[in-house]
Amino acid sequence: MVTRDFDFADIRNYPPSGFPGIIVLALPDDAVASQVNGTLQCFVVRTELLGKLAGRLAIVESWRVRFRPHDTAS
Repeated sequence: MVTRDFDFADIRNYPPSGFPGIIVLALPDDAVASQVNGTLQCFVVRTELLGKLAGRLAIVESWRVRFRPHDTAS
C-alpha cells in the first residue's frame, strides 16, 4: 500500500505484519504529482530497500527511508 496518510504509520492500528508492505510518503502538503512520483520511484528502484518492505512500514522522505519495525541486525 502506498499513501501519504500518516494514520497508516500508526503500527498499533495498522500492524505492518498484516500487509505485504506499507509505504507512507512524507512530503510537504504542497507537493505536486511529479514530486510524489519522483520520491516513490527513487524508493522502488532501490531493490535493497524494496526487499526489506514485506511486512514492514516504510516512511519515505525525499532524502531518507525509515523502516518500522527497525532492523535488528547491526
